[in-house]
Amino acid sequence: MAVRISTHSWRAQKAQAGCLQQPETWKENDCYKYAAIRNILYNKGKTTEVMVSYEPCYTLMNEWWKQLYGESEGKDGKGLFPASVVFSTDLHSMGQYIQDGRRSLFETVMLFEKPKREVVIGNDPANVDGLNFLEGKSMAYINRKAFEGHRAGTQRRRRAERCDLRFPDSPRIPSARSSTSLKRHAPSPAISSA
Repeated sequence: MAVRISTHSWRAQKAQAGCLQQPETWKENDCYKYAAIRNILYNKGKTTEVMVSYEPCYTLMNEWWKQLYGESEGKDGKGLFPASVVFSTDLHSMGQYIQDGRRSLFETVMLFEKPKREVVIGNDPANVDGLNFLEGKSMAYINRKAFEGHRAGTQRRRRAERCDLRFPDSPRIPSARSSTSLKRHAPSPAISSA
């Protein structure tokens, strides 16, 4: 896979400019809100931030985020430990820990309203895995339902704190100008299904 560094660098510069041009108050600047939420949770004793995505093409962005935050914050015995998962792939294993494990973590969930590619589940004549009931459903729909189920599980147990970042499009490099909403969840509105 070829990556045009100049394109990504330009997008990063554009995102940075967008952050700097946003209003200076924390109530109106998404970057300030994200930083404030992280700081509040760190000061409440949270030691691990888990970046969650439901979009497989975001995997490398998760890896970059871990590298950036790990080397930037992991100094002098301080900082949040950066971890990441891609649901629904990691939902059974790591989702279980996030819902019922130690309470030293919080989630930052990346939600993309429109997937990069629409993949629709087909029919398996033998129905070997018993999942033919999903025939005709898109992976975006399935991942949205996985998000709703995971959110309901963590809220029901009142176990996990999280902040959701919402973007209208699938990942390229999300810019700060994308329509984001940062929320610390007590209950939150559900995403409408496709």
